[in-house]
Amino acid sequence: MKKVSFVLAAAAMMLAAGQPEEEKIPVVDVTMSSFGFYAETNQEALKADFVVSNPSSQISIVLPYGTPEDALTSLVPSFEVTEGATVTVEETEVESGVTALDFSVPVELLVTVNAKSNAQYTVTVSVAGPASFHLAAVGAEADSLYKSPYTAISPKDGKPYIAA
Repeated sequence: MKKVSFVLAAAAMMLAAGQPEEEKIPVVDVTMSSFGFYAETNQEALKADFVVSNPSSQISIVLPYGTPEDALTSLVPSFEVTEGATVTVEETEVESGVTALDFSVPVELLVTVNAKSNAQYTVTVSVAGPASFHLAAVGAEADSLYKSPYTAISPKDGKPYIAA
């Protein structure tokens, strides 16, 4: 009986020794250090850059009033991620500053380094509504505001105008 146990134990050790050792996949801290839209790569839609540094997993960017709603369907995002990471949307790789995506609905970006290291970011983009004007001050000082013309910037087109 001892011989049989010894033979079985020896056979088990030989089988285990013949098996390739499982590759150890390291866990890496996956981060996105910046995300945004640059005017240079979105010339048809933007006149300024909109960038978030060290974003959380929920990224929200509000573009200025007057940005065409259809411009959201082909924005080119720019981002910086952990070295060696890939960014995908629905299994399609996204290249920073190159790949246009439809941001008219929230977009889920998956940042992956290896099978054990990834992070997900949800990006929501919207266009601001028109600015509303309201009474700036009340009292004796306010009367002087309305006695002479003043200049302001239109929130719709960014052009200056004179109001009285």
